[in-house]
Amino acid sequence: MNNISLNAKISTTNFLKSLTTLLLMVLVVKWLHIEESIGLFDLMLIVVPGFIVNAFLPLTFRLPFCFLLTSFTTVWLFGLSIGLSILATILLLFSITLLPIAWNYRALLVFVFTFLIALFRLQVFEWGASTKVVTIVGILVMFRTILYLYEIKYEKEDPGIWKRLNYFFLLPNLIFFIFPIVDYKTFIRNHYSQAAFSNYKLGISYMFTGLWQLLLYRLLYYYTIPSLDDIDNIFTLIQYMTMSYALIVRLSGLFHFSVGIICLFGFKLPPTFDNYFLAVNFSDLWRRINIYWKDFVMKVFYYPIYFKFKKKNNFAVFSTIMIVFFFNWFFHAYQWFWIRGSFLLKNNDILFW
Repeated sequence: MNNISLNAKISTTNFLKSLTTLLLMVLVVKWLHIEESIGLFDLMLIVVPGFIVNAFLPLTFRLPFCFLLTSFTTVWLFGLSIGLSILATILLLFSITLLPIAWNYRALLVFVFTFLIALFRLQVFEWGASTKVVTIVGILVMFRTILYLYEIKYEKEDPGIWKRLNYFFLLPNLIFFIFPIVDYKTFIRNHYSQAAFSNYKLGISYMFTGLWQLLLYRLLYYYTIPSLDDIDNIFTLIQYMTMSYALIVRLSGLFHFSVGIICLFGFKLPPTFDNYFLAVNFSDLWRRINIYWKDFVMKVFYYPIYFKFKKKNNFAVFSTIMIVFFFNWFFHAYQWFWIRGSFLLKNNDILFW
């Protein structure tokens, strides 16, 4: 029996500890109406039974089960017609990445496919519920497809179809539209890479962190941020700016909770944020805040651009940073496009970046 099979096993006592803690968190979500507007409690009604079944399934069936669970949840949340259309569209995109042709042609086909569904998002073309379908599809795969294409270009070993599919179909992404860019290699490599109970404890600790940060966000939002009408001096302006920045705790809370759910199904993932309020300078903040985004930008853009320069000097570093800042703006605007249907091209957004 290999290490993964041993790691997947869990004693009844440890399982009950994990399940009890998880159920208590579900009660907190329901009682305090945490993220009620996006349907967090509804998602937990799927997560908890899914966790129970997955924990005792034979290892061979766990990855197919995770995919089927996400597929069922998609239909349950969005309805039969729209849910099946979302699944079919993503599966079509996924199948393009597996075509037995050169990587460049696959990347080109993915680009063309993305461009076509973007036209539906802009309502240049419209058919039935196509706008809602492509909106959800874009939100689910807008960044993971880029990272996935980058990684398979250099992939030396086939991880298997089920791990690939589960990377595209991450359960919490169905309600968390602002979602961490989970690293493909980490996701593939860390399926039951440690004992199941350790993995479940890690996931639950992430979810607990997410819960208290979401509660802290609620307190900050209601009690510390002055309305625009109340800003009449430098002190209220500073309060508004400072506390608005502090609202990043909601993003951190959502990300921690999302990653925690993924860990419950056997995937060990690293933290998404790291004590960002303790950063001592910009570089330190960059390392601590939205770590998954930082890793994505560094891997896919910074290093490939930097190593294009023949001389690795200060000019190369400065030029690369400026180019990466452009990509930072573009991909945040790209994210906004799929969520809201328009690019961020306003003066205040340009000034911010």
